[in-house]
Amino acid sequence: MAVIVVYPLWRLAKKKVKGAKLVSPHNTRWQVGRTRVITPVLEISPTKLGRVTVTSITGHSLGYVKKHGLGVGSTFMAHRAGDVIPSFLESVDRVAVNHPVTCPCCESPTEIRMGLDKDKEPCAFLYCSNVDCGGSAATSLYHAFKRLGIDLFGDKACEKLIEHGFTTLPEVFELTTQDYIRIGFGSGQAANLIEEIARGKREPLKDTHFIASLGIHTLGRGNAEKILAKYKVSQLVSLSYDQIININGFADISTKAVLSGLVEKKDVLAYLLAQNFNLTHTSEVEVITHSDNGLAGLNVCFTGTMVQGNRDQMKADAKSKGAIIQSSLNGKSNLLVAGLKAGSKITKAEELGIEVINEAQYIERYSS
Repeated sequence: MAVIVVYPLWRLAKKKVKGAKLVSPHNTRWQVGRTRVITPVLEISPTKLGRVTVTSITGHSLGYVKKHGLGVGSTFMAHRAGDVIPSFLESVDRVAVNHPVTCPCCESPTEIRMGLDKDKEPCAFLYCSNVDCGGSAATSLYHAFKRLGIDLFGDKACEKLIEHGFTTLPEVFELTTQDYIRIGFGSGQAANLIEEIARGKREPLKDTHFIASLGIHTLGRGNAEKILAKYKVSQLVSLSYDQIININGFADISTKAVLSGLVEKKDVLAYLLAQNFNLTHTSEVEVITHSDNGLAGLNVCFTGTMVQGNRDQMKADAKSKGAIIQSSLNGKSNLLVAGLKAGSKITKAEELGIEVINEAQYIERYSS
């Protein structure tokens, strides 16, 4: 007589992924990021995924671990996404998730805010309520300078500034050479830091990078570009809910999150605007939509190292001529512009029947 074994459906992994392993977290470590978002890290016993032994897997957000029941006592399948990043694959045993009510760094109260996850779905994010949280201050300061195109302010320099109580761009911008020396920088280094800030203000800077320096979680360069295509940076703090939600790509949750972030950062934004950065305004960039340039309406992807320019410059050029810029290839792609060390994208383009040209051919064909 045949024996039929019935397994609960929730215990059957529906995805067949090579190298996936069953893991169980022994601890959830909550860490503060540069925008004060507190993210869970699931610590596991050393587990070999592919050819790499991993001891932790990101939980992404409070909403993510709650949705999948990830925490101490849970079990789930893990793999290396793209053979690179240790990632959750599928839950087997779920647990109820408790989140910290105080920040793991500064012990200020935490708060839950709704936002959108990477799939543009509503998701709960845990925040530290302290705008000066030391857990994120050094990283936030480092990224702010990076977005503004100001060099020399590396991790160590930012940590030293934070240790001495200078946690924001306005505070650092007001420091004198003697202030830097008193903090512990050498006289030559102090002078270089002052000059580097001045250089950063003089050099052309995209308004999207300028806004990204504020560290607003829902207002990175992508969302900023959508808003700044219609409004100047100086208009952002006075924008209404209706003005933002009527921009393509914004829904109720993302609109409210952007408005909240702008209110929180309005003083810093006002200060930076008063510094007279040499901004290039997205709303003033002329987009050529006529078809005789050959690029208008084409889905174009750039890859590899360019010689006569860089990829960002070439993307901006193509976009100004009406092209739709893609970060990866798909069935809708029309053109791949390949530089040196282009890698696997050329093979994929050939498989999909996408035209491939090099940098010199792009310049010859589309420069005007």
